Amino acid sequence: MVTFFHPAHIRGSLFVLAFILLLLPGIRAQDLNEKYAPVLPENDLYHLDGMGFKVGLGIVNFTDEFKFYDLDTIANTATKRGNYDYESRNTIVLGFFMTAPLYKNIAVQPEILYTSRGAKVERNDVSLNGTLEYRLQYLEFPVLLRASFPTGSKLRPYLLVGPSMAVNIYAKSEFSGDTYNDETEEWETIDTKTDIDANYKGVDWGLVLGAGVDHRMGTGKIFFEARYIIGLSVVASYSDDFLPEGMDTPNERNAAINILAGYSFF
Repeated sequence: MVTFFHPAHIRGSLFVLAFILLLLPGIRAQDLNEKYAPVLPENDLYHLDGMGFKVGLGIVNFTDEFKFYDLDTIANTATKRGNYDYESRNTIVLGFFMTAPLYKNIAVQPEILYTSRGAKVERNDVSLNGTLEYRLQYLEFPVLLRASFPTGSKLRPYLLVGPSMAVNIYAKSEFSGDTYNDETEEWETIDTKTDIDANYKGVDWGLVLGAGVDHRMGTGKIFFEARYIIGLSVVASYSDDFLPEGMDTPNERNAAINILAGYSFF
């Protein structure tokens, strides 16, 4: 499997993002002093500067299929027994954002979000009968280009597009159901949680596509938006060199739909 990330690249990306976030308050103050002259048409009631929070629902899934195998640990071989389709699971998304004007109704919007990715599988085979969930927790850092469309009213639609870097905080799997005990030759009910951090990469890259609408309320704005996050990298950290013979290289990528609401203080 190709190694997508190098520690130096990750540290460099985090440094650049932190630098941008430190500069944005200065950009905001400078624009306030200039009364938004470079950004606003004279007849526009709104400006693109903002700072606030957002919260909402995430509908997340993996691409590809879940595959299961019989493993021979002595010979280090695997025999594929079948596969299941991944199913989506619901998560919570929350975080903060800033917007800084670039030109007229175009702005850049960096964000810091706490979110979850993963999927679930309904297994029904010779060894397991129940629900297996993969829960990957991330701090996500989207840097989005925002295009707004003034309407002459308090409502203003906008579009979002840009890259996103998600740093894996921790990963675990949960299984709830029945497992077959080969020794007793009976089914047993279990509810287990397993730390699977070592199985997943520390950084996941994605592409964000979104749209929303904000509504002016006094000095601030409320907004609602929807976005789709396309995973650009394989999330599993397995290497071909360590996989048993006969096992396919994992190809799962994250995918998510976020439905968000929030408030901008200006």
